[in-house]
Formats: sequence, structure tokens, C-alpha cells
Amino acid sequence: MPQTARKTLKMKIFPKGQVVIPADIRRRYNIEIGDQIEFITSQDGILLKPSKHRKTGRTLTDELFGLLRSYSPEGDLPDKKMVEKATEVGFSSRWFK
Repeated sequence: MPQTARKTLKMKIFPKGQVVIPADIRRRYNIEIGDQIEFITSQDGILLKPSKHRKTGRTLTDELFGLLRSYSPEGDLPDKKMVEKATEVGFSSRWFK
């Protein structure tokens, strides 16, 4: 079995037990909002693994987030005009399918 390079990252645990998975790792393993993560425990520690049971549908919030992100220049937050345009285009493109 080929060996893979290991990368160690330290992340903070937040008050509710939450931890952030860095964006480059989420992209590499195709982890998206709403996906489930498996926690596999052993004597050596904890392995986090994307679940094989992937999310089947996207919520309205997921859809709007994706639409707004595509209209927002890198680093800028969308303003009211951007939100209206994204909503109009997204709604009409899905309505008339």
C-alpha cells in the first residue's frame, strides 16, 4: 500500500464542541455543507472521514449561498443589488426548466 504524506494541523475546539475543517481539506475530500462526517475512534486517536451516505438534496439556503457567491467578487460581501440580481437569475433559471 503506498504511503501518503501526512499533514498535521491544529484547530481550536469551540464552546459547543465544534471544530472547523480547513477549506483546502474540504475541497480535497469533496466535503460540502450538510455532508455527514464519520468519527472512527481507536487507541491512537480519532479519524474523521467523509460518510459514504452523501447528502441527496440541497436546501434553499445552500442554493442561495451558491448563487450569491457566484455574483460576489472575491473577498467582497454582496450588496442589496447583487442579492436581488442573484435571486432573480437563480429563480428564473430554475423556474423555467
